[in-house]
Amino acid sequence: MPKEIKLWVYPRDLPYLQITLEERRWEKHLSKSAFNNYRYTRGYLRYSLSKIFKIHPLDVPLDAEPGKAPFLNSLNGFISISHTDEKLFFAWAPNNIGIDIENKHRIFNANSLMKRFFKEDEKKELRKYKFSNISKQVLKYWVIKESAYKWQSIKRSSDFFQWEWVRDSGFAIHKKKGLKVKTYFQCDQNYYFGVAFNKLN
Repeated sequence: MPKEIKLWVYPRDLPYLQITLEERRWEKHLSKSAFNNYRYTRGYLRYSLSKIFKIHPLDVPLDAEPGKAPFLNSLNGFISISHTDEKLFFAWAPNNIGIDIENKHRIFNANSLMKRFFKEDEKKELRKYKFSNISKQVLKYWVIKESAYKWQSIKRSSDFFQWEWVRDSGFAIHKKKGLKVKTYFQCDQNYYFGVAFNKLN
């Protein structure tokens, strides 16, 4: 993993941290559960970024409206967020970055997902695996494809279908738009993590 990337993982059962007055005003416009999730996420994102820039969390110039990807207003850098029911995953980098996290024990229809979202070369590669292992392999591809999609700065929802993980090369590619990004995959006991990031020349 490039040293210029900063990554954080938090459980979802920690105490709430401070958010700004402007962010707190969203409580009037969101359901209780939606606001609690917003409050928790923004609080820990502010805390994390404050450690990089050595400023108070409330002074981090974070634009963080609900339902939109948060971004930094004036300090250099880019952020990306992902989560599961039990974990938050944050990233900061000096240029575009995309991340994803998935529970490796997630139950889903691997063949249906592969049929709908994956390119033919990816399907061909995945068919090499035994049936008992196919779900985990599909999920590995998924976290990388999702990370690459989040890395893409200007996009439409249809762009997700165009991303392809060329696993042996370590890159994800979007042939129609000529995009290519270096990818990184990590796992621990229960989670898969994907990161898409190109170093600056």
